[in-house]
Amino acid sequence: MGGDGRLDRRTRALIGLAVAAALRSDAQLLRWVAEARCAGTPRDEVAAALLAAVPAAGAEVLAMLAPALRAFDEPYQRGQD
Repeated sequence: MGGDGRLDRRTRALIGLAVAAALRSDAQLLRWVAEARCAGTPRDEVAAALLAAVPAAGAEVLAMLAPALRAFDEPYQRGQD
């Protein structure tokens, strides 16, 4: 968090990921995965954000983990970035 009380881009993306996973919104999950990548978030932090949603939203969130990580990895597999 910045000194002005605002969340930085990376933190907002991780929160967005956790919320999207909790809501089981595929479209929002992909949007926040892309935002996290653009913000320089490492893959392990993307996974940790999703796992952080489990206590609040239930184990069903785990079903969102594999699609999120595939989406995170996809540009690297196509030779982008």
